[in-house]
Amino acid sequence: MLKKFVEEVSFYKNADESGELFVKQFDTYEQAYEFIENTDCDVIEYDTVEVKTDPEMLVFVNVYGVERAYGGPEEGGWWYNTHDCLESVPVANKNSKKMKEYMEEKYAHVNRGNIYSVLGGAELAVYVERIPCQSQTRERPHYE
Repeated sequence: MLKKFVEEVSFYKNADESGELFVKQFDTYEQAYEFIENTDCDVIEYDTVEVKTDPEMLVFVNVYGVERAYGGPEEGGWWYNTHDCLESVPVANKNSKKMKEYMEEKYAHVNRGNIYSVLGGAELAVYVERIPCQSQTRERPHYE
């Protein structure tokens, strides 16, 4: 077994902290921070944890195009990042780093402009995740 560190966020989907407690893990601080900033869930804990990984375990190298989308008129208008899954490749965990580097080169053309500029643009994001298209934006976040 290999060891690695991940960012772990615990949260309730209901603002009143009722119901099931969810835990989501992220490979980088940036991914965790973006989730915390853009979620309408009540985040109750954030920590860096050590996990054991099996080098033969099947993981997915997921490629995303990241763009900004208009969220709504509240507070003078707000925007959020969307992740559009461009490709998902199953691979053994021990080979995921090489595949991630390959996909970053293959999709380098996705990077254009600045997504935070009024002129717009797109960014490339490549994550190693446990399920295909795990970080795909599925719905507009709710503003609170």
